[in-house]
Amino acid sequence: PPLHGASKNNAILASKLEKKGMDVHRLDVAVPAISHARKGLYHFQRLMKNGLVNYKLRKKAQKGSVFYMVPDGGVGIWYSLLHIQAAQKYYDLLILHHRTHKYIDEKSSVMEKMTNIASQKTVHVFLTEGMASRFTKMYGKCQAFVASNARFIEPSDKSTLRIKNKRSALRLGYLSNLCREKGFYEVVDTFKYARRIGMNVTLDLAGPILEQEIQSTIDTLQINYGSKVRHWGFLKHYQKDLFFKQIDVFLFPTQYKLEAAPNVVYEALSAGVPVIATDRGCIPDI
Repeated sequence: PPLHGASKNNAILASKLEKKGMDVHRLDVAVPAISHARKGLYHFQRLMKNGLVNYKLRKKAQKGSVFYMVPDGGVGIWYSLLHIQAAQKYYDLLILHHRTHKYIDEKSSVMEKMTNIASQKTVHVFLTEGMASRFTKMYGKCQAFVASNARFIEPSDKSTLRIKNKRSALRLGYLSNLCREKGFYEVVDTFKYARRIGMNVTLDLAGPILEQEIQSTIDTLQINYGSKVRHWGFLKHYQKDLFFKQIDVFLFPTQYKLEAAPNVVYEALSAGVPVIATDRGCIPDI
């Protein structure tokens, strides 16, 4: 913790495979920080963790075994390259599940090398048809399979969806790891602008706070606007249905450079809530 969408989906996928009776070995490259909040020891910790994982993936290999990896989108893509170079010697099938759009937005020489390693026994998994098309246009043809992140979203309970009263406030909602990169300040600016021009709007914020100044901003908003601004904090699964039933429009102005197909966009749509989001990653495809 704190988890981002890709790591949460990895955990779900591993559990689903185990329920199908498969023997799953988790090789965890996570450190006690995520890319939104890197601290001094972050890169040293990642180096040590990835070195251990590279050793373990060799030791765990057996005849007929499959190596599955989500390539990193940042500097960590070099670790991903080292892992796939080792795995192609020991595993019969390699699966690269692409969960970032960064090396599609900007061509990466490292990803190009990765796609050329053991290409005959590598399957590339993409989040949308558009993502697959853009990747192959940039890096050449590959064995491609599309698996939407929608499969990781629990169906929303629509039986008690609230019908909006046209005379009531327009309820804006935002759910994410609360930080600058995920568009927190754009959401706040939108709310404040709407209030300033006389719109009757409220703002519901949800998710863990990753940056100290975010808490100060929320405190100031609640002082200035009172009950018009609510912060729900971290939401457990059963609380998300309630959150989406309380809002009319979901805002997601993410600027996160590793964005791909955010779970939260699927969750909002599943709950019948319209989404206004930035043109990042696979969001236009969704």
